[in-house]
Amino acid sequence: GGEGPAQGEAHRQATAPAKALRKDHGPAPGQEEAQGARMRKPGGAAAGPAASNPHADVSGDARMSAARAGQPGLPARISERIRAGRQWLARADDSHYTIQLMMAPAGEVAGIESFLEKAPLTLDLSKIYIYETRIKGRPWYSVVYNDYPRQSEAAAALRQLPPALQASSPYPRRISGVKKDLRQPA
Repeated sequence: GGEGPAQGEAHRQATAPAKALRKDHGPAPGQEEAQGARMRKPGGAAAGPAASNPHADVSGDARMSAARAGQPGLPARISERIRAGRQWLARADDSHYTIQLMMAPAGEVAGIESFLEKAPLTLDLSKIYIYETRIKGRPWYSVVYNDYPRQSEAAAALRQLPPALQASSPYPRRISGVKKDLRQPA
């Protein structure tokens, strides 16, 4: 068919039952990345304090545009990790790997914020990066961890993640695949 692997997975995600957080659309054929099952939010299904989120009434598209423009609209921690992700990806070697921790629609930032609040207990927050992509024309945030020169190093680090994160089926991704996500059409 005329549909590529990313578009096919995006369609499957769009037609799958709604979940608070989902794994990204995975590697292209031939990439040496491990694929895991759909991702659940670490620590349970609740998305966090969405009702107390002052940004809950702002659409995901508006928040993504605000984040791109460097304007307020996202929680500070998410905005900071997006900035760090942009800087990291600008210099990251395409042949390196990262660990895909989770992915969420832009309208569900409360789950990412909750994750970022708990992450410093087990991960180095300075190595957690968020990047923006689009799936079927909708904005999504993807959360990845660290930069590893070889897939074997990413896989070893993956095995060392705490059980709560391993339960979410994280997996290694080649940086070139992450950069390809950034070029998804709007």
